[in-house]
Amino acid sequence: MNLEINQILQVKAEKLSYEGYGECRIDNFPIFVESLLPNEEAKIIIKQLNSKFAFAEVLEIYQESATRNKHIKNTQLLKSGSAMLMHLNYDEQLKFKQSIVDSLFLRELNFKEIKTITPSPSIWNYRNKISIKIDSNKNKIKHGFYKKRSHDLVEQTSYDLVSERLNSIIFEIINIINNSNKKINWVKENKIFEITFKHSLFTNEIQMIFHSLSNKKVNSTFLSEIKEKFSEISIINNIYKRANKLQKGEILLNNMDINFQLNELILSVNSDAFYQVNELQTINVYSDIKDLIARDEKVLDAFSGVSSIGIFVANKASKITSVEINDLSTKSAKKNIVQNKINNLEIINEDVKNFLLKHQYSFDSIIVDPPRNGLDIDVINSFINSKISKIIYLSCNPRTLVRDLKVFVENGYHIEYVKPYDMFPQTPHAECLVLLKKN
Repeated sequence: MNLEINQILQVKAEKLSYEGYGECRIDNFPIFVESLLPNEEAKIIIKQLNSKFAFAEVLEIYQESATRNKHIKNTQLLKSGSAMLMHLNYDEQLKFKQSIVDSLFLRELNFKEIKTITPSPSIWNYRNKISIKIDSNKNKIKHGFYKKRSHDLVEQTSYDLVSERLNSIIFEIINIINNSNKKINWVKENKIFEITFKHSLFTNEIQMIFHSLSNKKVNSTFLSEIKEKFSEISIINNIYKRANKLQKGEILLNNMDINFQLNELILSVNSDAFYQVNELQTINVYSDIKDLIARDEKVLDAFSGVSSIGIFVANKASKITSVEINDLSTKSAKKNIVQNKINNLEIINEDVKNFLLKHQYSFDSIIVDPPRNGLDIDVINSFINSKISKIIYLSCNPRTLVRDLKVFVENGYHIEYVKPYDMFPQTPHAECLVLLKKN
């Protein structure tokens, strides 16, 4: 069958793809359908098409799965694709993520001993950070998420993945923006295309970051009203040369850092630094990392960011060396070891690969928590050549994780421990912790 855009079909989903789409086939041609579950029959419409696969949307479901969540209130969130699994009951979400990890490790590494996934302590209102897209063509701004694979804005009436406190404040701030935007559309003049909000669950601090393409000053009426109403909010303006090229960040209100808490630890995090979005689950993950470290080990905390992992495990190890290339993250890390009175942790502002080549440090283990695209092959080789026999790898992308693990295994390491975590409920993403050893 030759498919066309806007063609209407009747299909039955065979399974969920790893991205959370219902996967159907017509003459063995794959069609990925939003919000469709395995064994559900539906009328669909083709929205995107290429020579290898198509994407489609549901028009009508004829036969629903017993695993479908029938109590969805926020249909706009589902429509945006930012919560791809919210139509699936939570127990089934966990089974899906477990199966993705199990099948990847079996197929790519012939490894079967995967531990049971750790559920998230909260399945809604768990995120401490969110970035929302802005449409400022009119004085009353529109805000929400871009629909997957497009720049079509899906407006949101509630951000149910973030904390209830942050959700409420976002809409209060949007109202203040709109009130100050009535006479002069300063949001459009400033070319603000995105706003990031962060909320510390334990300290209750809020950080707001404008992402703009203009050097123009942010509206003073807006800033005055925010200052008067919210003492706990800091505001940063990140100015870009283009949408993905940061030129500079400037403080508009209060300071550049926000403080998070992990158990008894207080961690200062710069506005551009990485920090885990699910604070309660992070405690579970970091506790398991700590359990994998033998007492009195010398540990390299690679790509350490603000040194949250290094500081968390410091009282178990004899010495931690945290290596981070980002200057601002390193600055936050140095502040963190002082305010938490950590005496056995050294912060080094350098590229990890260069650090391992230049310095003759002796480490018992490496902890690494890379971004979703995983480790560069040069970094993997630097780890292998360092002859460090123990690697603790935390990953937010099982697919790039198994790709990297194959290289380590080919060079004499073996997998001893794999544990998945649900760090991102209502989405198809899973976190994994792996212990590698070399005899």
